[in-house]
Amino acid sequence: MGKASLEQGKSTVAWNRSVSEAVVVVSNGQVEEVIRRYEKELLRFFQGQVPASAQQEDAADLVQECALRLLRYREVASTSSLRMLLFRIGRNLLKDYWRYQRRHSIEESSDLTDLVVESDAPSQERIVDGQRQLRRLEAALAGLPPRCRTVFALSRISGMSNHQVAEHLDISVKAVEKHLTRALRQCRSQVGDFSS
Repeated sequence: MGKASLEQGKSTVAWNRSVSEAVVVVSNGQVEEVIRRYEKELLRFFQGQVPASAQQEDAADLVQECALRLLRYREVASTSSLRMLLFRIGRNLLKDYWRYQRRHSIEESSDLTDLVVESDAPSQERIVDGQRQLRRLEAALAGLPPRCRTVFALSRISGMSNHQVAEHLDISVKAVEKHLTRALRQCRSQVGDFSS
């Protein structure tokens, strides 16, 4: 097989470092013409869409990839649809580019000090306010008569039912309810409604 037949059977693409100096040798001159005609417009399009930090290099790479992918369609595309196809390929490449950037920026982020993480822990203000309310509650309970304070502690702190408290202290359930009502009224008057 001769050198000429190899060149006819295969399309070769040789790129220089600069996109504007790209040399495309294909069997279909129409694809070459579309690439040369629109490469600067495509480069400007990509430069406006990629981050400034890597704008030149990434935009140039995207243009090259566009041209290579357009070569795949040289035998099925009409001349009038090549430009539209070129920019459709460009938009799809741009979507892939941003998907890649998002995925790798998350994976490569090793500086955890920049991450803002919501915490379920109470704020410092809420802790101080809670401590202040707790001191007022302790003062309110200390001001209760001993039997009333005991009923409150068994019911609210130990979690006993009114019937269990009555049996434990050998008093009636009605007496337990009265002591609890008094204790809660005293606490609410000094602390406020602390049920929330």
